[in-house]
Amino acid sequence: MDEVIFDTGAFIAGLENFFSLVFTTQLVIEEIKDIRSSTNLELGLSANKIVILTPSKEGVAKIQDTCKRIGEFSLSDADISIAALALDFNNSLVFTDDYSLQNILKIFKIRFNPVRMFGIKDARRFEYVCNSCKKRFSEPIKRCKVCGGHVRKKPLLTVSDRP
Repeated sequence: MDEVIFDTGAFIAGLENFFSLVFTTQLVIEEIKDIRSSTNLELGLSANKIVILTPSKEGVAKIQDTCKRIGEFSLSDADISIAALALDFNNSLVFTDDYSLQNILKIFKIRFNPVRMFGIKDARRFEYVCNSCKKRFSEPIKRCKVCGGHVRKKPLLTVSDRP
């Protein structure tokens, strides 16, 4: 049986009511701010339907290394914790609308379901390119070091190999 893991969006959508047991991390719990989601979260926790786990340090390091390798620098600590927790389980299904998180999950061949948005089809690698002079950078910066132009995140290619 699949272990169901929730990112913040799944809690905001109220999906915990459709599962007998869901897993998440403390960092995701801390992102829940609205009253309805907080109330549902408290009910799920008191009914032992929601289990808060800490991902392994090895899983977190593996996710962070892969993010660097593919140029994916937009994952929050909560997103990294969800991806690492999914790595710690043999069979998991992650509910998330976060495209960057979906990208990492796809690279590791971890199944995910979008909550309210369409999911991604292919995993991608990224680079950062100046809109003005076309200078390429491997890490995100706001302004080009050469001309001062705006630098944007650009998909390079589809990733097919597992890290």
